[in-house]
Parts: sequence; structure tokens; C-alpha cells
Amino acid sequence: MERTNFCLNVIKFGVILIIFVTPFLYGFSLLFPATFSKAIFFRIIVEIIFIFYLLLVLSDVRYRPRFSLISLSVIIFFSALILTSFLGVNPYRSFWGTFDRMEGVGTLLHLGIFFFVSIYVFKDPKFWLKLFQTSLIASLFISLYVVITGNRLAFFGNPAFLAFFLLFNVFLAWLFFLKENKKELRFFYFSILILNSLAIFLSGNRGAMLSIFSGFLFFILFYTFLSPISKKKKYFIFGIILVFLLLSLLFTPFIKDKIKDQPWVQNYLFLKKLTQISLEAPSIKSRFLAWQAGFNGWKERFLLGWGWENYKIVFDKHSTPQMLLYAFQGFDRVHNKILDVGVMSGILGLLSYFFIFFAIFYTLIKILFQKKIDFRLVGAIMALFIVYFVNNLFLFDTLNSYILFFLIIGFVECCFAFDTKPIKTEQETIPNKERKFPPQIKWVITGGLIILMGFFSYQLNIKPVLASYYGRQGLDRENKGYYSEALNFYKKSLTFSTYGDQALRMRLAMLVVEKKQKDPLSEQRIKDLKYVVKELKKNIGDSPDLTDYESYILLGKASNLLGKIDKSYLKLAEESLKEGLKINWFRPDAYTELAENRFLQDDIEGALTFYFQAKELNPEISIPYWNLGKFYLKINEKEKALVEMEKAMAIEDKLGHHHRLGNLFPLFNLYGEKKEFQKLISLCEETIDRYKNISVQHPLYESYINLYKSLAATYAEIGEKEKAKETALRLLEINPNFYNEVQKFLESLETKNSDK
Repeated sequence: MERTNFCLNVIKFGVILIIFVTPFLYGFSLLFPATFSKAIFFRIIVEIIFIFYLLLVLSDVRYRPRFSLISLSVIIFFSALILTSFLGVNPYRSFWGTFDRMEGVGTLLHLGIFFFVSIYVFKDPKFWLKLFQTSLIASLFISLYVVITGNRLAFFGNPAFLAFFLLFNVFLAWLFFLKENKKELRFFYFSILILNSLAIFLSGNRGAMLSIFSGFLFFILFYTFLSPISKKKKYFIFGIILVFLLLSLLFTPFIKDKIKDQPWVQNYLFLKKLTQISLEAPSIKSRFLAWQAGFNGWKERFLLGWGWENYKIVFDKHSTPQMLLYAFQGFDRVHNKILDVGVMSGILGLLSYFFIFFAIFYTLIKILFQKKIDFRLVGAIMALFIVYFVNNLFLFDTLNSYILFFLIIGFVECCFAFDTKPIKTEQETIPNKERKFPPQIKWVITGGLIILMGFFSYQLNIKPVLASYYGRQGLDRENKGYYSEALNFYKKSLTFSTYGDQALRMRLAMLVVEKKQKDPLSEQRIKDLKYVVKELKKNIGDSPDLTDYESYILLGKASNLLGKIDKSYLKLAEESLKEGLKINWFRPDAYTELAENRFLQDDIEGALTFYFQAKELNPEISIPYWNLGKFYLKINEKEKALVEMEKAMAIEDKLGHHHRLGNLFPLFNLYGEKKEFQKLISLCEETIDRYKNISVQHPLYESYINLYKSLAATYAEIGEKEKAKETALRLLEINPNFYNEVQKFLESLETKNSDK
């Protein structure tokens, strides 16, 4: 009995630890600190819990598995997930996942273990309520931090993920508010509800706000239909809802544009934010395009999907040039859970996912008719699942939302599903029935479990942590400009051979390929580039069906650089870049590198052909125009360069996009050479103002400072000495280190004046 109690206490403590600690974890010394650290901690604790659960089952038959509709639905979902991932286009990535998401099948299986251990061990509803109270306390601290500091990223790295976590706790607080009889506690839970809602509002996540509205609207309708209040009151409530819905029409696009500038809207932050919601917003447009790509990909593999974690392949294959207007980087999620599941696990996975919701609502409706608990509590739980579903129409799950989702399913399962009689505590319901095993067998089993789980955890958790740690050290050194140290740390991270190697190789390749050096092809640089080529070949070779666009493009860039000293690399570059185009046919960087490849083979016309193709594919995107302009500069066609660069600026102005600082410097030089001083001054002033908050660590900071010098010199050139002086003094204000240089410039201005 002591062994049973010890195992129970370890499991209880582990689950409480997961619920309370996981949301706060943020591994600053790890790559992807918000998601990676949470997942590793969760998996390690679950593995420990699982060992003690197996020992518990060996000792006591009360805790062996049993099944119901809900638990069966979860088993079917995980089975479909495993099957479709195994038959998908990249089973390796499906199982292991990636460092940035940490949502491979391996992690989801840990969630399954977490769910089943919880429902088989925790049989007292009061303990489940304590688990939810633990989550509420965690959400209280997080919301206080968000409200006080205004930090929308708070421990989650993304305001949407923060809002998703708090959404669950808003309705858990509502559940306790309805359940509690003491006024002081009701006030406490209602305060948590308000505070969490305020933090969600401050996060700015529109999907979460819509989800809260949907949840409470459902609950009000549910309560009105089933409450014993008079018909007059019911009609009154329905009337209020109808008026509220009619008022919401004020924020439809047609009416919203007419009222958004009115004082009664501008003076209230909530109304102001509502009027800022637009279907034309880049974040909304990009999601529509991601949904379209996902749906087209799903049609291609409708039954079994592409395999878990493989949406990026679908996006690269089915996205369109229009996406570059809103998001240049690719998507690895559809940003719609329904489509996510459909694309990655096919109709088989999606039906199994819907079956979970069917099982939940079937069970809740069954309990509702049995009148075992207050119907309002059933309504609050239903509302919570409505909120979860609605929010996932615009987002996707993360570890914290998964944990709370499975916990609440577990609560429904254990408190409602098995028995129609009132639920009693463990001590009241089940007599002690320990299995008698010889001590030697128990020790052997225990030792075997620890060794097996230790080996598994080392491969799944410890090695990735070490790889992520050294990768982070490399990234930190890279950001500080310490090239050699960064490279060595990246190389160290690759010695652990984990599922994060592909991302680490990409990070290392970008460091080497994109580094600007006075001697671009020094002996050391050539050595580093050859190392990069070898590593990127591993990326492609390890997963030839990955269709990894970025690896092909980086391999092409590295090979082009090596082609300057060894022409044999130019063929490898061309082959790699063309493979990249097979994956994503419109991204400008592939065409730019193919043009460079032709240029290195002294084929100017061939190079221009690729630049023209990029423009034709992306006529509304500025990048191909910038690239062509820079190429014209390279071949000394300055007039044509100026035309292309001004076209690029016109496109960005039309779209309301900022001009990238790195693109503007060649244009400044062209204006200076052509003595178009007014254009130069206007563009310099605009750029200085736009990038006034640039950090000293930014790689273009020195070039930004030179803008002040160029602007001051230009003013002096056209005889506007006061503005030249003013500009020089502005430079001195932001960087006193230029005192001597500024003084000399001011003295030269005085000398010119005295000469006159």
C-alpha cells in the first residue's frame, strides 16, 4: 500500500507541476525558447509519470486501463495520426517534428500518455478541480504580468499563443464562478475572468476576442433555453442578444469605414480596435492564401494527407506569387486547425478528430438529461469547447492549449462518463486490491523501465537540448558579429545528431553564405563554404522527399560563391537551384541566384532572362525590381538600374510597405552621381526618420550613420549651410563619438562662408 501511495503522489505532483510550471518556461539559452523549453520539460515529466504509472498498475489493479466513448475517440485519433504520418511524405519529420514547433507525433504521444494516465489515476472530481485551480493561479500571474508590463509576448513568444492559453482559463474561471457559493470566492474567480479577458484584449488577438464572444453567446442561449425563468424574461434576453447582434453590424466593412473616425469610436480603445479589423489586413490576407494552398494540397492527398508536420511542403507546392505581398517567408501551418488536420492526416484524421468532439458533446448531453449536476456547469464546459473550436479556425494548437484541452476532456471522462451514480472518492469506491509480485521481479521491472526510459529520454530530450543550447550560443555570437565563434558553436550543435539538425544546418549555412567580408573568398571562407555544401547535401540526402526549398537555395548560393574559384561548383549550383524552382516556382531568390550563376559563366543575356522571368511572375512585388536594378549596376548600366529601383520604390509606396534600408544605399549613390539632390535629400530624410530607432548592433547601423553625413554634405553642396549644420548636429546627438568629425565639417562650412 505504501508503494501505491508513493506512486500516486509522484504522479499527482508531476501533473500539477506540468500545469503550473509549463506556461512560465522560457529557455533564454535555447533556440526557440518559448516552444522548445516547454515541450522538453513536459516530455521529461510525462516520461517520469509514465514509469510510476506502470509500477502502479503492477501493484494495484484499480488503476489499469478501462474504456469509454471519449477514451476510445482519443485512441482512434492517435491511431489515425500515426498511420497517416507513417504513410506520409516524410515520416521522419512527422514523428520527430521540428525545434520551432515541437509538435511531432512523439510529442503528441506524450500528450496521449498524459491524458490516459490522468483519467486512470485521478478518480476524484475534487482533485480535477484542484488541477483547474492550479491553471487559474498560473493564468492570474501571467495576466498580471501582461497588464502591468504591457508585454504581449509574455512567456509564449507570440501574442496569439498567450491569448489561446488565457481563453481556457477565462471559461474555467467562469465555471468556478458558477459553481462557487461563497461571495468572496465568486468575486475572486470573476476577477480572474476579467483580468484574463483584459490580457487577451491587450494581446490584440482578434480571433481570441471573437472566441470569447462566441463562447458567452452560446452560454447565454444555452442558459436561456434551459433555465426555469419565465417566458417574458427569456424573450427579454433574446431581445438583448438580437440588439447586440444588430449593433455588431456597425462593424461590417461598409459601415465601419463611415464611423471609424468618429470621436465616439476613437475615444474608446475597444471600439477603435474593432474598427481596425479588416479582411484586407496583410495578416488576414496571408491566412486566406494559406488556407487556399492547404485546401488544394488536401485535394491531392485527400484520404491520408501528407503526414503530420508536413504542411510546409504543401505550402511551397500550392502557394501563389500573391503570398509575397503579405508574407515572404513560407508557412508551416495553415492557421486553421480543421484544415491543418485535413491536410496533414487526410479525411481519415479529420473524421477521427471530429469524433472526439462528438464523444464529448454526446457525454455532456447525456449527463445533462440525467441531471447529475447543475445544468449551468454543463453549459460552461460546452462553451469552453465552442471557444476552443472557434479559436482554432484562425490558429492552431500549441502545447499549453493541448494540455488544457486534454485535461478538460479528462475531467468530462472521469467525472461523467463511467458511472450514472454520484461519484465518490477513491477510498469509497474501490477496495484495495494489490497484485502480489515477488520483490525481485518488481526490482527487475523497475530497473528495466528506468533504463529504457532513460535511453529514450536521452535521445528524445537531452541530446536535442544540448544541440539547441549550442545552436543558441551560435546565434547569440552571430548577432554580436563574432563569426568564428558562431560557426564553431553551430558545428558543435551538429555533433549531437538530432531531429533539429536540418534547422541547425540552415542556420550555419546562412551565417557562412551571407557573411560580408573584405576578402570574400579568403582561404578560410572557401573552407567554410565547402563545409556548408557538404552539410546542406546531408539535409537533402537525409530527407530527399522533404522538398526543402531553403536547403536547395542555400546550396545554390554557396556553390555559386565557390564557382568563382572552381567552375565545377557552378553545375552543382544550377542543378540545386532548378530543384528549388520545382518546389517553389515563383520565389525571386532562386531566379536571382540562377542569374548570378549565368553571370559567373559570362552569360549576361542568360542572367537577364532569369531576372525578367522573376519580374513577370511577380509584377506586384518590389524584390525582383531591386534585384534587377542591382544587377544593372554590376554591369555598369546605371540608367537602367535607376529605372528599376524607382519602379521598386513606387510599388512599395503603393502597397504601403517600408523601403528596406539595404536596398536604398545604391539608390542614394545614383542620385548623388546624377546630381538629383532634391530626390536624394527627400529620400535621406525619409529613411533617417523611419529607421531612427535602429540599434547599434544592427549590421547596417554604420551605413545608417553615413546617411547623416551624406545628407549634411548634400545640403552643403546646394548651399543650404544651416540645414547642413543642423543635420551634422543631429548626428552628434545620436552618436557623440563623431564629435571630431562633426567639428571639422562645421569648420569647413565656416571656411566656405568666409571665402564668400
